[in-house]
Amino acid sequence: LPLNKSEKLGSSLMLSIGTQQRLSGLAHMNIGLPPASPSDKEITPVAPDQTLFLIAGYARYNCPYVWIRSHHHRLVNLTHASSADKDNPLKLNATNNWGREEVHLWDILAELVHLCTVPAPRNPFAVDLAYFQQLPLADQVQSTGAMVWLLQQVMKHSGNK
Repeated sequence: LPLNKSEKLGSSLMLSIGTQQRLSGLAHMNIGLPPASPSDKEITPVAPDQTLFLIAGYARYNCPYVWIRSHHHRLVNLTHASSADKDNPLKLNATNNWGREEVHLWDILAELVHLCTVPAPRNPFAVDLAYFQQLPLADQVQSTGAMVWLLQQVMKHSGNK
């Protein structure tokens, strides 16, 4: 499912500026994909053992992209790249196959879970019941309903994947 895990040690996990320019269709103007706001300005609090991602789609490109928003060092080695490279979108199989295959948001989520978890889980959508039990009752009801709906969608669209 995810790219070769050995790739996370190098900058090959990030889309290069040249690739971004080719995908944008504006290479002749030296314009790549629109960057996410600089991740250094991320305001969402993240625990040290978590990685935050931004998944966004731009109508112009007709494809979603994924940016790492925190703890870049957990996935990519930026020592050989410029500091601006950390705000480049990730190179994922799911986003690369968008438009050629039927790809859903949960395919991207599953790839990110496999990429970030060692060893990779057999089921990236395994339910953490302890998480739901620690929530206040109103949040339990709402979160459980959202989770059940998502899992139904995954099952309905995944077939035998």
